[in-house]
Amino acid sequence: MTYKKGDKLVFLEKNTINEIKFNNTFLDLTNHGMYYMYLNKKIPIPYTSFYNSISTKQAENSLKKLIKSTPDIILIHEIINLDNITPSLRINPIYRWMLLCGHYKLINEKRAKSIYLKQVENEINYTKQELNLLDFSLSKKELYFLPEVWGNSIKTLPIYEIPKNFEVYYGKNKITVEFKTPQRGRDIDLLYIEPANMNEYKKLKNYFVEINDSKSILEIKSHRNGKMLIPIDNYASWLLSENIRRITIYSDEELKTPYKIRFYKRKFSDDMKKYL
Repeated sequence: MTYKKGDKLVFLEKNTINEIKFNNTFLDLTNHGMYYMYLNKKIPIPYTSFYNSISTKQAENSLKKLIKSTPDIILIHEIINLDNITPSLRINPIYRWMLLCGHYKLINEKRAKSIYLKQVENEINYTKQELNLLDFSLSKKELYFLPEVWGNSIKTLPIYEIPKNFEVYYGKNKITVEFKTPQRGRDIDLLYIEPANMNEYKKLKNYFVEINDSKSILEIKSHRNGKMLIPIDNYASWLLSENIRRITIYSDEELKTPYKIRFYKRKFSDDMKKYL
């Protein structure tokens, strides 16, 4: 079962197709909406592609439908990223729900190079290897200028500040945020940083963000004023962590000024909060 997308051949492996046919419903998070037609399956949300869901409210409306009729299979491999925005950012409520609900097992058919989530009754705890694979499938490390765009639009975003007890340590080219007590990833969605002297940051700087000793690292660029709002929930391994002790921000240049540090949560509707 194949079709052409530009010069790239996009396909579902035979084993995955059989899984979908055997089960009743599936959700495609790869932006290959034609799979619904090929497999003669009902589209579970209002959009065939998550790319068309451009607001938190739209994603929440889709999630309400999913919660009423949870899909048996969720496709997460070979995602088409038309604007470099992944499920973790574009449809954050759906991304959070399917990982936090604890009932989607990661299936990695190595020989078939097929990766998907399958609903199970027992509660799932992902291994470190599985979390790394989820990071790779659902997120993207190169966020580049997006955090700076968000950081300069913070008053217009559906988020709210949350208090946290922490210490900040400065090295020549790094900032380390140490929490007084370990934090759960799901309790911190976004990290805001702002240099005390923004005049020093009106040129291109590269940043790298790391949580604990994770192999999943965010790459960020700044060329305006250094105000950045960084999505800590971008990676599954961060979101599902029960023991975040520190966040480290590295730069390829010397950091000459102190930074303001704040933490934020995303705003969700009251009826959705218990799922997210």
